[in-house]
Amino acid sequence: MAADLLEEGARLIADVGACYSRARRYRAIAADCEERFLGRGLAIGGAMREWARATRPDRAACAAAVAELRQLIADCDAAIAVVHASVAYREAVAAWDGERWSAVAALAPAIFDGIEPIASVRPLHFPVSVVAPRGGTHFLAPPTVADRISGLLRDGLPAADPVPELGADDTLRAVVLDDDADAIEAPLTLVVAAEDVPWPLFRLAPVGEIFVYVARLQVPARVRCAAHAADEWWAVRSDAYEAYVSELARELAARGVVDLLRG
Repeated sequence: MAADLLEEGARLIADVGACYSRARRYRAIAADCEERFLGRGLAIGGAMREWARATRPDRAACAAAVAELRQLIADCDAAIAVVHASVAYREAVAAWDGERWSAVAALAPAIFDGIEPIASVRPLHFPVSVVAPRGGTHFLAPPTVADRISGLLRDGLPAADPVPELGADDTLRAVVLDDDADAIEAPLTLVVAAEDVPWPLFRLAPVGEIFVYVARLQVPARVRCAAHAADEWWAVRSDAYEAYVSELARELAARGVVDLLRG
């Protein structure tokens, strides 16, 4: 039935979008992806929405659209496979597996679209979330956050999980930092001096985050609490955020972390 084909088409359009999101990471195929995969997938989706409103959708047209969507996904996966089979990508994977981070960094701009080397002189921020998982209280308890911070200071800053939409993938990952504290939603960050990072820094162009291609970045860091928190839960009581930070400071001090920046 045409209705079944339209339903399958809706699922396939979502799959085309997901494949496009994976493919557009890569410099070699990023420009081609926009029109070839996303643009065509959206056009087919628009046509199928029109057919769904018809009293008797054209089954042959729906079947042809479904077949084209399947081919788009196959072609998109094939384009990604070509990138993964390239010399540069295979060398980068070998370097990653061998923890040769300088070699990974040297290859990253050729692999990932929008990645540009930078020489930052501004402090770099690693956000630490204080928001609790759904179903509990809105914020993590200060002892829990203090444990998390002390672990990060001890073990280093991990590569982003989940992987960013651009600039990295599931194999070649990156620690994501930001040199604009005002752009970070989290009121709590770990601050790293740019000159303390021993590996090359990259920006996700044009004005995005800072990427460091390592599994874990082990550098000196200081704890910073923003002067004010924008979260509406704290805005209900003017002293709630200050009380939270004060308790967090006590918990950090109990764990030997006494260098707490404010503002």
